[in-house]
Amino acid sequence: ALFEHPTSAAMLARFHANPACAGFVLIRKDQTPCIPSDQMSDAVPDAELGDIAAYVLALNSGLSADLVTIGTAPSCQRRGCGRAVLDYLVGALRDRGVQELMLEVALDNVAARRLYTAAGFTTVAVRPGYYRRAGGPVDAVAMRCDTRHPAP
Repeated sequence: ALFEHPTSAAMLARFHANPACAGFVLIRKDQTPCIPSDQMSDAVPDAELGDIAAYVLALNSGLSADLVTIGTAPSCQRRGCGRAVLDYLVGALRDRGVQELMLEVALDNVAARRLYTAAGFTTVAVRPGYYRRAGGPVDAVAMRCDTRHPAP
């Protein structure tokens, strides 16, 4: 994940610059609102990894989008940062006319599943053995959010 390897705002912005992407970054040092990650280098050119509280990236085509990655810095977990970037993402997708956001999450990732459920996602399927881990395969829970309606 992003927080396991050094990176910079510019690198993150390049990664998110694809026009089919929707991504947001929450900067911790001054609690700025979420900013589109493709604008991050201009908005906060000196931001380094330590300044990033949370990030999210989705790919969209047409009426559907897939959440590719989401992360929160360890020191910012359980403080609303993940939910903030997720809510910004859903709103941006809604503005683009996207009707649904899909994701897969490991069955044993209880914290993430709670976050997604609280943000309006519902379970649509379970994919047995989707994730391969040293301890054995772990099922994935496929979840869907109707982006046409604001989250609870």
